[in-house]
Amino acid sequence: MLYPEFNQYKSLLDPQYPRCNFYENDAGDRFYVEPGFYTALMGYGEKTSHLPLILNRIDEIVRANHRVIFTNDFEFPMVHKDDYIYQELIDITDQLKVTWIDDTRPSDYGD
Repeated sequence: MLYPEFNQYKSLLDPQYPRCNFYENDAGDRFYVEPGFYTALMGYGEKTSHLPLILNRIDEIVRANHRVIFTNDFEFPMVHKDDYIYQELIDITDQLKVTWIDDTRPSDYGD
């Protein structure tokens, strides 16, 4: 799957995890973007104007930690690597102090 937001990175293929996009930056740092993380990221980007800020923070996290897995759920990740750290979208948005509350969902109360 193509993730145009990550085109500035070299795309790699890990045959052990073919369904997860795997990237390398110009410093040789590597990271995975799991499909669930990407879906959440794009959903967040559709509802807020913070996507560029989040993408910049993703780059900072990779450069600081060198090996990162961006996952939708760190308790049940698709990629299992001992020498990588796991980051969920909420970890990033909390660090940036940007939030989005989904108030478009209908109420659970009926008439």
